[in-house]
Amino acid sequence: MGNEEKFSARFAKVIDLDQKGEKILSSIRFRDQDQSTKGGAILAFAGLLIASSLVQFTAPPESILALQANSVFAKASYLGLALLFLSSFFSLWSLVASRSYSQDVQLALLQFDRLVSKRAWLIRLAFFFCFLGTVCFLITLYGSILSKI
Repeated sequence: MGNEEKFSARFAKVIDLDQKGEKILSSIRFRDQDQSTKGGAILAFAGLLIASSLVQFTAPPESILALQANSVFAKASYLGLALLFLSSFFSLWSLVASRSYSQDVQLALLQFDRLVSKRAWLIRLAFFFCFLGTVCFLITLYGSILSKI
């Protein structure tokens, strides 16, 4: 018996869940773990793109990645940075979102389900802003390389 099964059996004994309740809890926990993984991945990817965007600003002028200060591509890079920071904020918010639960089993399951649904909404927002920030980053990368060729 693995740790997951031991935990589930112990948890079911504590709150006296029936078979249907255990399946519901297992499904919600799986969604919660899945969202944690997605939120962490989006946060890491947005951080990588933020660091890459900052490299464009600090690159020497003769570098192929350098951006001219007042160019359209520099403004797109600023926009992309703002979008990536928004994405990071929503992703982090989804990872740290928590709440206190009721002592009533049915109400606690409902509250946990609502929390997981809220986290899903935050991850969708994070993904949306990360996608837009990525597009801005790719445009600035293309523009900086194109202007040097």
